[in-house]
Amino acid sequence: MALLTVEGLNKFYGKNHVLKSITFDIHPGDLIGLVGPNGSGKSTLMRSVLNLEPIKEGTIRLLGEIKKEDTKFFKYLTFLPSENHLYDHLTGRDHMAFIANVHSLDRNCINKVIDKVGIGGYVDQTVKSYSYGMRQRLLIALSILPEPKLIFMDEPFNGLDPTSVIELKQLVRELNQEGITLMISTHNLNILQDLTNDIWFIKDGALNKSYQKESLVYLIEIDESDVEYVKTEIAGSNIDINEDKNTLIIKDKSQLNNYLQVLIRKNINIKSVNENRTSLEQTYKEIYEIS
Repeated sequence: MALLTVEGLNKFYGKNHVLKSITFDIHPGDLIGLVGPNGSGKSTLMRSVLNLEPIKEGTIRLLGEIKKEDTKFFKYLTFLPSENHLYDHLTGRDHMAFIANVHSLDRNCINKVIDKVGIGGYVDQTVKSYSYGMRQRLLIALSILPEPKLIFMDEPFNGLDPTSVIELKQLVRELNQEGITLMISTHNLNILQDLTNDIWFIKDGALNKSYQKESLVYLIEIDESDVEYVKTEIAGSNIDINEDKNTLIIKDKSQLNNYLQVLIRKNINIKSVNENRTSLEQTYKEIYEIS
């Protein structure tokens, strides 16, 4: 069963249709990266699912039955916003005690989360003394305190120095390995490519989930005069054709030799055979039409 199901989500700002019939499932253990330029709708999607933004229409269910209007929704799904909403005059422990009270949690769980996130050295200091990285760790502690099933993290790596980025990536991996499902939006493609294979793009209000990390394809270059024959007589479901470059694109390595043998039997002139790895940056350029 899906952990979170979103069906037909539509969101408008006035006449501007910013999210268009968004539909997806998130399953237990997923670690999803959410990518898109500024203004593409990444934060709006997260906030709409969380009922922090009104939507025109759509169905949102957690664990198959819990709707976003249910108070239990925010126990199982928590949010790390890009805005740093903390109170400078309170300590980190004060913030955690407030969340524990909201969710009627045993105070003993606070110390466990403090140890897990590694904020014990400063959790009893007022937040005004925290660096940006320390504030991010406190926000993560607050998000995992209710023992959620799913966490949305909106730009959690923004403003972090390299050491803090490395530490936060490791913490994200540990949380995911412990069974917490995560969706993370970020502009940093390198971080996402290092963290997960499951990367979704938002473009023009629609969701594109076609990316496969460093997907490997095989390119067979043939004569231009043979392209039409191959397209009509040979090409199958595991092959695409780039007619501009007279190139066959084989997606399945197990089929490569089969296609080569067929081409040879049909007297097709094979000019070259090459491997090609598609990076996240290349995919991003293709989706957003960046030259």
